[in-house]
Amino acid sequence: MGHIDNYDQLKPSIDKCYDSTINFIFNGATPEEIKFYTGNGNLKLVAQKLGYYLKSTCPDVIRVINEYVKPKTNENNYPTNFDQNSLKEVKNNLNSWSKRTVAFNAEIVKIIKTDEDKIFLKVKFSDDQTLWVGDMSHNTSWQPGNKIRFVGWFIPTDKSFNEEFNRDGYLVVSYGSVDLASNKLSMYPNSEILIREWANGKVPATRY
Repeated sequence: MGHIDNYDQLKPSIDKCYDSTINFIFNGATPEEIKFYTGNGNLKLVAQKLGYYLKSTCPDVIRVINEYVKPKTNENNYPTNFDQNSLKEVKNNLNSWSKRTVAFNAEIVKIIKTDEDKIFLKVKFSDDQTLWVGDMSHNTSWQPGNKIRFVGWFIPTDKSFNEEFNRDGYLVVSYGSVDLASNKLSMYPNSEILIREWANGKVPATRY
């Protein structure tokens, strides 16, 4: 990718990698292969996978993103808008928070890792109400007892599925979190714009 000094250089650099990747894929491809590559949104999927890969494995890219999401000040970093009282509202009326962005503090009480390598966390609030969180940051260091501040989307689930994390009829899909003991940030690799908003005092607008 070459050297990257700041976030403004990141997208053009990733775009160049994308162009090179596409050229490699199409070079010598048969007409049938080209038809497959260009159909059903496959090129968009390639772009998304490439961006995810570079943002999660390339040291220069990770360095630039970590700098980009740093709070500009020490005031009102990573605000919250959801708590145990909000969860009581949900139990009375799911639509009160459905598909909205939520940010909250909770303690991990149980961790489930699925066969698809997805991580789900059962967390509890200060009054012992519990909520399931799907962790898109894929933090493998979480342990029961960790106190975490999460941000993500509150979504309905299908209770007919047998998985424990679907049984409440709702969960939070978290794309970012802060360990309240270490202040360490974890994030989904493509969520840096949302995380930057959160780090600088604003619960991100819902983009679901």
